[in-house]
Order: sequence, then C-alpha cells, then structure tokens
Amino acid sequence: MKNMMFKTAIAGVAATVGFTAVGLEAAHAQHFYLGGHGGLDWSYDYEKDGLDLHVTGFSTSGRRKVYQDYYGIGVYGGRRNDNSVELDGYGKDESLLFDFKEHTVRLVSAVFSRVGKNDDFEVYVDHNETPLVSADIIGGNKWDTGFGYFNFLNLDGNEGSKFEFTVQGKNDDYFLKSLKVEKVVEAVPEPALMLGLGSVAAAGLLAQKRSRKETA
Repeated sequence: MKNMMFKTAIAGVAATVGFTAVGLEAAHAQHFYLGGHGGLDWSYDYEKDGLDLHVTGFSTSGRRKVYQDYYGIGVYGGRRNDNSVELDGYGKDESLLFDFKEHTVRLVSAVFSRVGKNDDFEVYVDHNETPLVSADIIGGNKWDTGFGYFNFLNLDGNEGSKFEFTVQGKNDDYFLKSLKVEKVVEAVPEPALMLGLGSVAAAGLLAQKRSRKETA
C-alpha cells in the first residue's frame, strides 16, 4: 500500500512541474569568423556572446606565429625562404589550437578556404591521441582557391575545450575561415522541481509512518 502511495505521489509531481533530468544542455550556436587583416602574430583572440576563444599556432618543432587575412587564419612556417602562411604539412606538420579556456563547447562545423584538390585535415579534442576526424576537405579545386565545409554534429566525442586542427601529409594546405560551436552548460534543476521532490519525500515518510501504526 505504501509503495502505491509513493508511486502515485511521484506521478503527480512529474505531471505538475514537468520532470527535467539534471544533465547537459546546449545553448544556441556561436559563429566565429576568423578572418581579418592582422597579419602575423603569436596568437589571436575572439569573443562571441561571452564565449572567449584563444588561437595559437604550432608545428612539430614548436611554437609558430599565426597568420590572419581575408581567407581566415593559418600558420607561418618560420623558414627564411618560406612564404607559405597556410596551415600545411610541408616540412614539419603545422596545427592551430583553438582554446575555449574553461568553457566546454560542442564543435558544430568549420569552413575552410584556399583549398586545393585532395587537401586533408585532422581534428584532435582536448589533446586526445586519437583524432575526432581525419578526412578530405570537400570543395577544393586545381587552382587551390576552393572553399570547403565540414559538419561535426554527428560525430561522437565532439565536445571539449581545446580543438587542434592539423594536416595528414605534406601535400595538405588550407586556411580556416570560420568555426561554429555550441556552448555546453550544466542544467540547473527548476525551483518547482526541487519543491516537488521535497513533497514526494514527505509523502513517502508519511506513508511509512501510517504503515507502521497499522501493523503495530
């Protein structure tokens, strides 16, 4: 009898306040346009609706400067006679690290520019040794002037605070034009829900006391 009363109380509260589980909820998508006229610098910072993004460049030999222009951002190779400012694999593989600091975000999509035929990319999340994705950039052409797009929403493991974009081989080169992410925030239980759960607990205790009196 007391179990039946307890279940009935739970059902009534759920119907009244709308039972919402405590978990992760995604806010609306934030679109970061990465292009500009900054030229070479050690890092670039972006801000969108309270979400901060810090971008730095690397190669397998260490830190590299980031290059920014109309096409987006790339990595300066650092060699005296090297005019390449795209993110590329010529010589030492280069990468861009997108750091959202203390915020956890879901990677939604990316737009690539100056894409040629067979240009490939890889993305690593939070320094994981296994890439989130390793794929060809669709949209390239033989003049190395194409624009590509990739959707990450259907990939498992696309949430984190740091995303590293790099290349697969020496023939790959591209700029990153923009990124779209969703800020992931922890859901807070509604006040009405907490009040309802308190009522359920009280009803359960009352049912136990009545049951003890009847059997005494």
